[in-house]
Amino acid sequence: MSAAEIPIFYPDIKDPYLSIFKDAIRGIDSTIGQPVQTRLITNDVSSVQLQSWANQLQAPLAIAMGPSSLKTLQDLKDDASILAAIFITEPSNLNKVAVAVTYAPDPMILFKTMQRLDKRTNRVHVVINPLRWQWLIDFAAQAAQRLNMELVVHNARNVSESAKLYDKVLKDMNSISDSLWLPEDSSTMDAQVILPMVLSVMWDKNLKIFSSGVSQVGRGALFGLYPDSYAMGEYVGQVAQKLLKNQKIEEPVQPLRQLKSAINIKSMQHIGLQIDQETLNSFTVVLPKDAR
Repeated sequence: MSAAEIPIFYPDIKDPYLSIFKDAIRGIDSTIGQPVQTRLITNDVSSVQLQSWANQLQAPLAIAMGPSSLKTLQDLKDDASILAAIFITEPSNLNKVAVAVTYAPDPMILFKTMQRLDKRTNRVHVVINPLRWQWLIDFAAQAAQRLNMELVVHNARNVSESAKLYDKVLKDMNSISDSLWLPEDSSTMDAQVILPMVLSVMWDKNLKIFSSGVSQVGRGALFGLYPDSYAMGEYVGQVAQKLLKNQKIEEPVQPLRQLKSAINIKSMQHIGLQIDQETLNSFTVVLPKDAR
């Protein structure tokens, strides 16, 4: 294995996002098995300086944290493979990218959690933009098939289209067998208009709605998953080890499986679900606070 230091590029952004990147970098450093060098990408760093730095390291692999760092690495004139991490969705440009680990929770874990809370759930609806998220829908379809669930995908290209679809889905949902998955898709979800409407109907009709994020749980969604940044970094470090050993990676674009979880016990009780203490304790956060 090469002893070259592995460069990690990360963007100059404000907290809490900067802390997320730093936690992930600490996780990478703990598992990668080689020394790393981090480089903060600021506006006053020139491409010439970055190219010089990369040339000095002569590493076979570089790690990009976030889209701006990925573009910086792709613009450098070297042959190093790139491990891209912490993307909300699939990077739009996969040039030189060996593996991309996204921040989107794995649908398999979402669907298993929903079934664990209510075994009667056998259908999942989702309103989503396929132009951005087809790769995730492919993972979701595989997960649903393995869990003997039906996945119903409602394609929307913008908020206007999604508003009409959400209205229809919520009217047609069966409160016992159906559930609605809210992905982190800003192109189809409006937090000021659509989300309050969805959660209001959920409450009135006792519907099961879960989320790929945590903020919706505080507003009434049944449960949500969110990234464990340090554990994600540990995983990225392990993937980097495999790439450095020229081992094959089965999934070039991956959803996130290093996750924490939140549940809204008030919503759970409102729709008539009862779970044991062991299941409740498996959630990282229980809302409202101190409801555990």
